[in-house]
Amino acid sequence: MKHFLLFSSLLISLTCSCQQIDSICGIYEYIYPDSTPELCENQYIVLEKAEKGNIVGYYYGTTDEFDEAREGYLPGFFVTRMDSLQINKDTISFILKVPNKDIFTQPIPLSIKTALQASEKQLQVWDVAPLLNCSKKYKGVVKNNAIFFYFEDEKHVLDKTFKKQKTDSPNLQSLRHCSLHRTNDTIRIGKS
Repeated sequence: MKHFLLFSSLLISLTCSCQQIDSICGIYEYIYPDSTPELCENQYIVLEKAEKGNIVGYYYGTTDEFDEAREGYLPGFFVTRMDSLQINKDTISFILKVPNKDIFTQPIPLSIKTALQASEKQLQVWDVAPLLNCSKKYKGVVKNNAIFFYFEDEKHVLDKTFKKQKTDSPNLQSLRHCSLHRTNDTIRIGKS
């Protein structure tokens, strides 16, 4: 009887843990407030269940994450694995590290998970302005199908919310097939 109770409680614990992992996995979108029809700067966090049962994360962002004031040029785009990813109950933390050579001129489709894959797909490297520090620490809260980040430094406060998306969302489908077309130095995003 003791063994049965011990086994039952262990099984319940594992089931709850798996349900928590499954409920947090998914695609989260931050809608950039100043996007235009010509340039979508939305950002994404993709959390996936790994082989060993833990969670891996990918961050699809822009160089605005590392650049205090972008003026006169378009942002670069990147995808990177979230380093030191930790999710504990309702908190999340990770570090982004993006080498300049892994920044591109167009949004990265969600089907691409590494800079190497982006290069293999012939995405053009962004060479506008080398950024000195492409590293940033994130701490946030996971609640109600959203991830909330709050950044505060000497210069500004930023509240950034990524909302969990349904995988059949039209916005996600269009980003996955999004391509950038240059015509006479005009930038236009369209479906490929």
